[in-house]
Order: sequence, then C-alpha cells, then structure tokens
Amino acid sequence: QYGVQVSASAWRSSAYAPFKAWNYDLTNGWQVLVSATKWIQIELDYPFTEISLYLYSQNTSSVSHPKTGYVEGSMDGNSWTQIATFEDWEKVTGGLIGIINCENDVGYKYVRLTTTAVSANTEYMSIGYMYLTGRPIYD
Repeated sequence: QYGVQVSASAWRSSAYAPFKAWNYDLTNGWQVLVSATKWIQIELDYPFTEISLYLYSQNTSSVSHPKTGYVEGSMDGNSWTQIATFEDWEKVTGGLIGIINCENDVGYKYVRLTTTAVSANTEYMSIGYMYLTGRPIYD
C-alpha cells in the first residue's frame, strides 16, 4: 500500500507471504519456519522518526509468534542500526502481542524486525498483522 515494499528472510508459502503481515487480517499473516532466520522488513516512501511497531498474533494456536528480538533501521537497506529490542512476550492467540517503541530521532526508510526467540514450541512462527506509526520526514 502507498508504494511500500515488504520483504522477509523466508516464508512458508505464497499463502503466508510477507505482505500478509500488513494486510489487516489475523486469519493468515506471515509464517516462517521456527528453525529459519526470522526477519521481516518494510521499505517506506519516506524516512520516519519516532517509530512504533504494533504486532498481532494470528488467529490460531498452531503457530508461535515473536517472543524476543530487535528492530533495526536503515536508509539504504544495506547498513543497519539497532533502534529497539523486545523480550519475554507471552503467547497470545488472535490479539495484540506487543508494541515496540523505537524512539529514534534519526529517520529511517527501511525498518526490520528480527525475531531471536519464539513464544512456543511449534514448527512455524507467524505475525498475523503488524503496523507501523511514526513521524515522516518529507523531502
């Protein structure tokens, strides 16, 4: 939407592609093998400061969701700066998992969420829905 690009380290199938984490629908979402590297990123039209990410779990208990990890920002998609961490999120089915407030005063056009631990012992991890807020820096 609005010219943004979404990508990820991997995904289960086209039914669980990365853009599904941004589609306002908790019935599918982005899924990836728990054993795989787990990151999802968005390229925005403009750099954003004061970034917050809201993560919601998928409407199923058969998958886990992020429990511990970090958020990075980048202007070029190659050089990354860690801007927040999260840890010990509880298992939730079909609801808000957590909010990550980055409080970055530097603007970033790319934002990446990396998961280092998951909430349950399942084959797949999922983000049912996520959204980003912040302050855009217009040219």
